[in-house]
Amino acid sequence: MAQGIFQAIIEGDGRGRNIFVDSAGTRVSMPGRAPDPRARTAVELHCGVKIDRVRARAVMQEDFQRFDYLIAVDSDNFWHMESMCPESCTNKLSLLLSHDPQASVYDLPDPYYGSITGFENLILMMEPALEGLSTSICSGLEKNS
Repeated sequence: MAQGIFQAIIEGDGRGRNIFVDSAGTRVSMPGRAPDPRARTAVELHCGVKIDRVRARAVMQEDFQRFDYLIAVDSDNFWHMESMCPESCTNKLSLLLSHDPQASVYDLPDPYYGSITGFENLILMMEPALEGLSTSICSGLEKNS
C-alpha cells in the first residue's frame, strides 16, 4: 500500500522520475503474491492508484546498499531490519510514521483481520507520513543538485 501511495505522491508533484520506490517485508510467507484485494481496492478508491503489479518479496541484504531510505511500518519490522542492517547503513532506517510530525503513535496497525475500513484508515494514517517523507527526500535531492 505505502509503495503505491508514495509513488502517487511523488508522481503527482512531478518528482517521481528522480525517485525509485520499492517495497519488501521482513516476513514474507508467500513471495510473489499480489497485495490483499482490500488493500488494492482501498488504494484505488482513495488515491486513484492501482497496486496490482506490486508483489511480495523479502528484504534482502543488498537492499541496505541499494536504497537510500529503508522505512518500516512498525517497531517489529524496524527491529528485524535493524538486526540485518550493516552498521554503516543504520542511518537509512526509520519508522514510516516518524515522518509525520503530528503522529502520536509510530506503529501502523495490521488491518488484515478486519474489513476494508481498516485498510482505508491505514491510508489516512500513512498519507501525512508519506508526504513528509517525500518532502524530506526531495529536499535532499535539491541540496545535492
